[in-house]
Amino acid sequence: MPPARPSATPGPSTAPTKSPVGDALYEWARGAEEPGYVFTQHELLDSGLVPKNDLIILLEATRYLVSRRLFKAHDIKGQAGIGYELVEEAAAANYGGLSSDEQMVYAAIDSSGTAGIWTKTIKAKSGVHAKVLDRVYKSLETKGLIKTMKSVKHPQRKMYIRSGLTPSEEATGGTWFNDGRLDIGMIEAVTSAIEAYCSIASWKIAEDDPEDDYLNLKRKRPDDGFDEEGKGKQQKLENGKIDMPKPKTPPQYVPIQPRYQGYPTLAHISQELMNKKITQLAIPNNALQQVLDVMIYDNRLHKVNRDARADENPDDPDHNQIFMYRCFTNPAILGQQRNRHNKIASHSYSARRAQEIEDIGRGGFSEVPCLDCPIFDICGDGGPVNTKTCIYLPEWEEKMERADHEAGAAWPLVQTGRKTQPNR
Repeated sequence: MPPARPSATPGPSTAPTKSPVGDALYEWARGAEEPGYVFTQHELLDSGLVPKNDLIILLEATRYLVSRRLFKAHDIKGQAGIGYELVEEAAAANYGGLSSDEQMVYAAIDSSGTAGIWTKTIKAKSGVHAKVLDRVYKSLETKGLIKTMKSVKHPQRKMYIRSGLTPSEEATGGTWFNDGRLDIGMIEAVTSAIEAYCSIASWKIAEDDPEDDYLNLKRKRPDDGFDEEGKGKQQKLENGKIDMPKPKTPPQYVPIQPRYQGYPTLAHISQELMNKKITQLAIPNNALQQVLDVMIYDNRLHKVNRDARADENPDDPDHNQIFMYRCFTNPAILGQQRNRHNKIASHSYSARRAQEIEDIGRGGFSEVPCLDCPIFDICGDGGPVNTKTCIYLPEWEEKMERADHEAGAAWPLVQTGRKTQPNR
């Protein structure tokens, strides 16, 4: 199909009210090509429907179709003459019953396709007065012909698109945007599900493989327990209670052997997300690939290759390679990280600080009450809480002083502005 660009449309005043040739040409065009195809004058003449291939008759027929919005006239680049774009009959019917102002505004919005159009551009194209435009927009929206849209490139602009069309990815930002904003929640849900799936597929439990028994160095308890010598049967304690087995320890994971070719591929990950119903709509492969690339850069996944099989479309056609995705974090550690993140994120500031202290461990500087103070975030010089009015510091200082005396490491005391403190 030759490249084309919109051209000035012949006015309805010059078009015939009826045209048997025009009706026949439209039916022929619908059977020959899909809507959106641009026919040249030569292609229309080759249909055999124009008597004697008369250009005058063809011009009258095309004017008739353009006036009914069944054809759109285009200038064809690199060629002399005009081309005619085939329009669906249902789309053309939307122009019926519209006023002249409504037709001009709707035509401008319709011509923009999935890219949408700015209201300032509509005004320039249609020539309709600004006061009239607001009334026209409201009328077309009420009739269900147009709708507003948001563009990530121009979030401050008011834009319209024809109803029934889905805005292009260039306008909306693609799958990972919602109402013009990056959907962080959906991205986190998808990446977490991908990481968990790839982690399970990248590691195996050591006990499941006899060759990995060397990793489990602890002696296992026999089924009938231990005897007094540590062999067989359960041993009773002095109080008569039976020594119960210790709680089951978490499984140990080991990496899968080198050159493994069963790691998840893009197709596997896509199917897993559909099965888990992470999102209401299926994620296109190009959008999913974007997320996988980001996870690789963040060291959450590692990409490996293998030869494509006969029933697969290679990700790298030049080398006939399929990309697989491996996770270096085993499921146990991944679960601990997720639990810690959820626990910290769901609590207050003081609770998060307490979790940090728990991770660091008690002792040394971590004993200073400031580190797990419940009102640390409002403490400061000149504030409602400060070091001079703090009720926790004196208790801690006295505790440290008693500990020093008990350890035989008492220090000479000096007088401070608030209380007596060790001179260190």
